[in-house]
Amino acid sequence: MSPAHLEISEHAAERLRERVITRSQIRQCLAKGELTGLDLRGRFVEEIKITKRILVVVYLQAKAGYIVITAY
Repeated sequence: MSPAHLEISEHAAERLRERVITRSQIRQCLAKGELTGLDLRGRFVEEIKITKRILVVVYLQAKAGYIVITAY
């Protein structure tokens, strides 16, 4: 299920532009990706294979939805 609310941090927005990653791909990863664990700061890390690339999304969960910290 796709998140109801998706907030993109300023840092993440810059990285999405640089790496040509769309909001749709972020939503797809959060909806269907595999949770690979937590990073050292306790943020969630999910990944999904899209075509020949693996998309990794680092995010926090909030009451209203997700806050994307970065993606690569």
